[in-house]
Amino acid sequence: MGARAPQGVEVAEAIREQTDAVLAAYAADPHLVEEHAGQEREARTGGYGRRQIFELVQNGADQLEAGSGRLQVVVTERALYCANQGKPFSAKGIESILHAYLSRKDDEQIGRFGLGFKSVLGVTSRPAVLCGAGSFRFGFDVAERIREVAPDAGDLPLLRIASSFDPDEVTAADPVAAELAKWAATVVVLPFDEAEAPAWLGSGISDFPAAFLLFTEHVDSLVLEDREAGLRREISAEREGEGVLLREGDEEEFWLVFDAAVELDATARQRAGKLAERERASVVWAVTPRGSRELGRFWSYFPTDDETTLRGVLNAPWQLSEDRRRLVEGAYNEALLEGAAELILDSLDLLREHEEDKTRYLELLPARGREPRCWADGLLTERTNELVRFRPSVPLLDGDLELPQAARLHPPDLSEEALALWQSVAAPGQWIDHGIERQKDRRARVERYLSDTGKDAASLQEWMGAALEGLDPTSASGIALARLSGSLAGVGGEALREVPFV
Repeated sequence: MGARAPQGVEVAEAIREQTDAVLAAYAADPHLVEEHAGQEREARTGGYGRRQIFELVQNGADQLEAGSGRLQVVVTERALYCANQGKPFSAKGIESILHAYLSRKDDEQIGRFGLGFKSVLGVTSRPAVLCGAGSFRFGFDVAERIREVAPDAGDLPLLRIASSFDPDEVTAADPVAAELAKWAATVVVLPFDEAEAPAWLGSGISDFPAAFLLFTEHVDSLVLEDREAGLRREISAEREGEGVLLREGDEEEFWLVFDAAVELDATARQRAGKLAERERASVVWAVTPRGSRELGRFWSYFPTDDETTLRGVLNAPWQLSEDRRRLVEGAYNEALLEGAAELILDSLDLLREHEEDKTRYLELLPARGREPRCWADGLLTERTNELVRFRPSVPLLDGDLELPQAARLHPPDLSEEALALWQSVAAPGQWIDHGIERQKDRRARVERYLSDTGKDAASLQEWMGAALEGLDPTSASGIALARLSGSLAGVGGEALREVPFV
């Protein structure tokens, strides 16, 4: 193994202790055998059944938590492999992997339960974990020990007891495992039960979202290979402050990543189900500064099916439906959504620093709430638009952000020429940046923010009056104002006749 240590006594002893404890439990209550076999059957056929690549990459990323490094996933005609640098398996890791809902991970790690590893049963009945700190394997021959204490058991759970072994037994016969073991701290080897690789693994390699690296700061490089299809992807992340540059081949994409810790009160935790042990959770908003016309999406380290009018990716350890595709309604997710709304408003200044166009950020924010994409999008939009009222959030001509209540909005339907002429003679004051006219959604959002405080756009008379304050009509500015008045002749109607010099 990479940086190989002597075969771990601690891990081998943990396997023996856990195996003895499980067998004692089965002897005392043989019904547990059926229950655990049923859990594994559900993992194999339910929401986890085709998530092997996702789950293995998550586990590998968590092993890198103490430092940064490399992850590699390889699909061949014979097996699926996942290798990672970082921390080797520990006794606590053994406890987690041999259970379904027990986790020894902290709040900031991705995975939380032994359930994720159970997904491997969708492709193999004989997984092996090669690790310098102690290698172990599973299989029908290992599980047969259960019949010693529960002779009448039907189907046997495969991942409740393990057997230690010498990793050279695998690497001597498997050149891919041997190749990976040269640099990796841990290599998971999943020999296929079928004659060929399951079809979904190929698409799992080709379609794996590169944005995963945005939320795993300890992963510098992720290599994904389908050796049967001749496909190799190498994704890397270069981080500086809130900026992350993703590279894959000749392509680069710059993202901004903002995060916040959300404290979970007793009500939220009570409704959190499997996530109840968390006292806090991280919410992360990742967005490309120039935005995208595509809708955003809720992620739980990987995409869910739920979209949002907030652009980019909103990632958090959401409470998900059984198929892991949608956010479920409840106090826990509501607490995270409220934290997300706070995060969005707190990120505006940093977001604007990366753009010459200081009003473009408005296109990235949640829409007006008329057509929510899902219940979570509706709540996120509602909470964000409520907070906008009390935060500097609308862009002024002088470059600052201001409270909607204190800002002044120019009239609609003015030409670029009129706006430019007005700006050449008027003081910026509390007037909103004319850049909101470059895209219709920008002005629509600003109008929504102002209307929520009881304000409307200024009348043409008010706007022109602001340009006249202290103005000498014989000066160059006065001449510019005359030109402006001429450009508005067909717009202002009767209101303009009451404005001096018009």
